[in-house]
Amino acid sequence: MTIMLPKEQVSVFTVPKCLSTSLCHLFFEYENGFAADNLTVSGKTIGIHTLYPTGPFRRTSKPSRNRFWRAAIIRDPVSRVVSVYRNRIVEGEILKRKSRIRDLRVFGGLPQEPDLETFVQKLDKYRASHVGVAHHLEPLSFFLGSDPSYFDAIYTLKQVPQFLEDLQSNLDRELPPLRHLMTAGPKITVDDLSESGRRQIEKMYEEDLTLFGPFLDGNSEPQRDTSRRRTMKGKANG
Repeated sequence: MTIMLPKEQVSVFTVPKCLSTSLCHLFFEYENGFAADNLTVSGKTIGIHTLYPTGPFRRTSKPSRNRFWRAAIIRDPVSRVVSVYRNRIVEGEILKRKSRIRDLRVFGGLPQEPDLETFVQKLDKYRASHVGVAHHLEPLSFFLGSDPSYFDAIYTLKQVPQFLEDLQSNLDRELPPLRHLMTAGPKITVDDLSESGRRQIEKMYEEDLTLFGPFLDGNSEPQRDTSRRRTMKGKANG
């Protein structure tokens, strides 16, 4: 999903388990002046991702390189898989939602309450057989494409404060506070994963690590084009 503010010429590309829900709520509140909590239409609750659906990069509206400031937030594949396990598998219990199964023959042989190691060992089968798992764990390249140079700025989760500062510099009004959502679940971290489990995830997301590895190497400064940011700020402010 590309979240766009046409007037400010700002666009942010979201990726599941990379602060996507929080970003959607942030931009909704900025645009509308109120939080998107408990929205209802004709008695039906409207979720934030109905308003901001996340889809493949190839089908996403792509703002002009010459006009829009384009940013994305990414996450190390190992951390992302563990986050999906903690928040969606354990807390959200999405494996119990039968309507999301797309291959019953494969899914029927998998544990519905796997421990972390089992989930990782059978991750390819969970992704192949369950829509919810597949969506949350598509590669970064599925959502962001295969050319990182398309973006003016790419941030990690640790660099969110800098992202907010850069984003604010492109806006006419003050941003509302960023609420960190979809964080529920047991205290499970990457440290609870075996070395073989880590290697398996890294092999599965090898393309992501090749494309986006330079942005995930732990540098304190995000990879961004600051001269571009200043130009866009000047445009936004007239």
